[in-house]
Amino acid sequence: MAFQPFPAFYFHKEHAPEGRLFQTAEEFADAGPGWHDTPAKFNPNYVEPPPPPVAEGDVPADAPNYVPQPYPAHLFDRSGSGESRLVASAEEHAELEKQEPGKWIDTPDVRAYEARQAKKKADAEAKSSAADVPPAPPAASTASASAEGGESAPNPGSPAPKVPPVNLPVTSAPPEPSTPVTLTDEQIAKFYAAKMVDIVAELEAVGNPGMLEALQAAESARPGDVRNGVVKALKARLKVLASPVEE
Repeated sequence: MAFQPFPAFYFHKEHAPEGRLFQTAEEFADAGPGWHDTPAKFNPNYVEPPPPPVAEGDVPADAPNYVPQPYPAHLFDRSGSGESRLVASAEEHAELEKQEPGKWIDTPDVRAYEARQAKKKADAEAKSSAADVPPAPPAASTASASAEGGESAPNPGSPAPKVPPVNLPVTSAPPEPSTPVTLTDEQIAKFYAAKMVDIVAELEAVGNPGMLEALQAAESARPGDVRNGVVKALKARLKVLASPVEE
């Protein structure tokens, strides 16, 4: 049987065909034989499916022996109310997430889940920032360009200048000042991962009101808490662009 943390649901063909919640491994051991982690095992011809592959870095930190469970699976209320819910398939799980985004999680340990999500977000931000930094030019090209301009070549031992990370999808205004913009899923994900201070700092470079309106709509639809500071900064920038330019 695959590892499953407690509390956990198990099923008994005679005593609990709808499932019973066991709080600890000791309670489960005292219940006796005949319990299964899925009611599908009531069928004597049931064949255990092979576990799905686990990508590197996807093992939850709160379950060191974790193996992905086939459906049906139990989900737990993220608010810590103790409420749980059984989903029979991946499709049912996806539909539940669509109806109640962010409410149901795969572990009753809310603190461990939050810590895992924070680590994933930090890793994504670090990866995004690293991808946004352009590579340093070759040393030969830098020296040649300096010689042509009459400047001395940089000291090879000096550190390369730091390039600030770019977190917004667009860093310069398009030719049309009011061009409508449709953000891609990748751009929206990048925008959500960006820190508020970086977003506010880079808004001065956005000159297209259409881009600002698209970012504002994306922030309003952000799962979880909407960042009010980002919304205020976007509205302020839109107000600046809408103001007449003094000659």
